[in-house]
Amino acid sequence: MSKSKGNIVNPDDYIKEYGADVLRTYLMFVGPFSEGADLRDSGIHGIYRFLQRVWGLQKKLTIDNGQLTNEDSRIMHKTIKKITEDLAQLKYNTSIACLMEWLNHLSRKDQISIEEYKTFLMLLAPFAPHITEELWQLVQSSESVVGSKKKKSTNYELITNNWSVHQHSWPKFDNKYLEEEQVSVVVQINGKVRDVLLIEKDIISNKKDIEKMAMDSVKVQKYLEGRSVKKVVYIPGKIISLVA
Repeated sequence: MSKSKGNIVNPDDYIKEYGADVLRTYLMFVGPFSEGADLRDSGIHGIYRFLQRVWGLQKKLTIDNGQLTNEDSRIMHKTIKKITEDLAQLKYNTSIACLMEWLNHLSRKDQISIEEYKTFLMLLAPFAPHITEELWQLVQSSESVVGSKKKKSTNYELITNNWSVHQHSWPKFDNKYLEEEQVSVVVQINGKVRDVLLIEKDIISNKKDIEKMAMDSVKVQKYLEGRSVKKVVYIPGKIISLVA
């Protein structure tokens, strides 16, 4: 992109249509920070849908944290570790991809805890500072409104809260949740490797769950866009092959 070549893209139109957070997040997701990348409208719309899904998670929010399952804790702490390390190396695109994977997991749940949602917002805040701040205030509001009632709340009113998401301490990961053994399962589409899933050994024999994880993969969705899966072959612990 060069002014002398007359191919500069004015960001104002994208900001007007999608918002500053969408454009900002897309520019950090489109490729490695040290390399150039093509600006595509389809890619920007994908980030727009991603942030819409993050906003929609409010409907599943529950004040009663309860006890997170081992899988919930493992995924959350794995995400914290990944993004903490990636940000230090300016690997913004892989950080956002990791958040997308966690979002897929959270979206499959009937309810998500305050702890999970607030941690997600803190990790997303460097990329989408405006939407995360507004959502943070909504969560703070829900906590103060419901208080000790310990029930699910879906009535979120935006209120002023001095404790900003951008002032909160960065979340820390606990290694005890990262010690579980995992197996790498290769995802193929028409014989070509498109992704590698890390699967816990206790669910490795569950074809339905593995197939769901493969179909939810951002990388796999990219190659399945506009196509239907006709056949699925799963070799436990090794390969899941999709024929489209």
